[in-house]
Amino acid sequence: MKKKIRIPLVSSALLLVFFMTHHGMHAQSLGFFEESLLFEISGGFFTVDGQYYFRNTGQNDIHQILFYPLPADDDPLSIDSVSVTETPVAEEQLLVHRSDKGFSFLVQLKAGEEKAYHIFYRQKVIHHARYILTSTQQWGKPLEKAFYQLKVPLEIKPTSFSYPPDYQEENLDETIYIWYRENFMPDKDFEIEF
Repeated sequence: MKKKIRIPLVSSALLLVFFMTHHGMHAQSLGFFEESLLFEISGGFFTVDGQYYFRNTGQNDIHQILFYPLPADDDPLSIDSVSVTETPVAEEQLLVHRSDKGFSFLVQLKAGEEKAYHIFYRQKVIHHARYILTSTQQWGKPLEKAFYQLKVPLEIKPTSFSYPPDYQEENLDETIYIWYRENFMPDKDFEIEF
């Protein structure tokens, strides 16, 4: 039976300081190396739904809190849903704390282990959507692989992308834009105007 870890909901700053102080020696062993994300614009919402891949290159197990920034520039209440779970085990919510700037979640990896985490959030949008990519720079290494898909109904026509798509497909009711990158260090966020 899997042991559940319960962390009291206190200030995210305190949690981050606590984990950085007590687990700082492991921080360099933790690597974020890949993401595979599905974006969708529909019904006045922008959703982010994807897999984030982490690796422990060290000799010790890692139990660390990570902060995930949210693009709530104009209205912090625009984000109405957030979920973080392990993949493929999606039973336990790993969300520790949420604020208007983002949320914190628990990452646990054994020495030498790689693991995927499933993260989902939904945000109300009008004519503009943004996903924060530049936070990758804080890891000090580019993503080995990054795969992004954006689905939009046919009646929504994007007018600009911060990263032009590699290609697009169209079916009966939606357009799918696709990006694939290797050795990717983003220099700007993923933004869509429509």
